[in-house]
Amino acid sequence: PTRRSSDLDTRPPDKTVIPPSAIMQVLEAISDPMDRCAFAVAVFCALRTAEVFGLTWGCCQEQHLAIKHTAFEGRLQENKVKTSDSRALVPIPDLVQPYIQSWRSACVDTSPHALMFPTIGKGMRKGQNVPFESTNFMERRIYPIADNLKIPRRLVKFQVLRRTACTDLQFHGTLKDAQTALRHQSSTTTSDVYMQPVPESVKAALNSRTRAVFNSA
Repeated sequence: PTRRSSDLDTRPPDKTVIPPSAIMQVLEAISDPMDRCAFAVAVFCALRTAEVFGLTWGCCQEQHLAIKHTAFEGRLQENKVKTSDSRALVPIPDLVQPYIQSWRSACVDTSPHALMFPTIGKGMRKGQNVPFESTNFMERRIYPIADNLKIPRRLVKFQVLRRTACTDLQFHGTLKDAQTALRHQSSTTTSDVYMQPVPESVKAALNSRTRAVFNSA
């Protein structure tokens, strides 16, 4: 059907990543404890956008984040995740723990079912705590900081932060560590069948990568 088409749109896939120094510039410039915590979780735990804003305090289990819910267009989708592999415990790097603790101590409602990163709803949900829409969060909370630092907005998008984590982890752990940390369904039989995740190794990889980024500041 396309034999007569001469100009097919074959754009190369986006492979943008953010340098460690830029990550630390943004992180250190964020003053709000909730925003700082959300950004740190996105950068160092490599969650999908929907997973970040779907977190409740009950998902924060000491040294892990339990991925149970997602958020879409400002609405919590309880007990719904992208794939079966997405439903997992994600290690929280040691250097990220203080950001979570700081926000927990400042947050008004830290009950298990309360959102970790809430905003106030409008319209029919006026006055209720609801998940942020990712676009609104970035436009209001992160992009102004990136603009002041003269860091391109395209570098601080959640998708880029996740891609950067995946790219970096190859230098701090095994392929299986990276796959397990990001909870991807494997693309090869080798990693699916023969390579098995080692939880302590995954945490070590995340910690190693996190220290490397912090040391770049």
